[in-house]
Amino acid sequence: MKKKHELYLFFVVAVFMISVLGGCSSNATKTSDNGNGKGKQSVVSSAASTDTTLHLSITSGCVGCGHCIRIDPAHFSQAQGSRTPQVVSQSNLDSSDLQRAINGCRAGAISLAS
Repeated sequence: MKKKHELYLFFVVAVFMISVLGGCSSNATKTSDNGNGKGKQSVVSSAASTDTTLHLSITSGCVGCGHCIRIDPAHFSQAQGSRTPQVVSQSNLDSSDLQRAINGCRAGAISLAS
């Protein structure tokens, strides 16, 4: 029964991450009206604005296992004597190491939100 619950939880988290991350890497179509009633479409890449609109943080749910530091030391560090890691960089928020750290956080304590 426990294995079934873990599989369900993994599925829910995976679907959530795909929906969140899928929006960050896809291109959006923007329509603007130039005054004559005919809209002009242009493709806007949302990935270009990712670093400026998202904020990386560690929530109070962190258990201090240090997994995020091992996966992505460019974004996470742990001060000596501290129970939990801290975010040390808000740049390059679309890096693959950061995504691996977020997905690998067993406590789900890494937040990347606007």
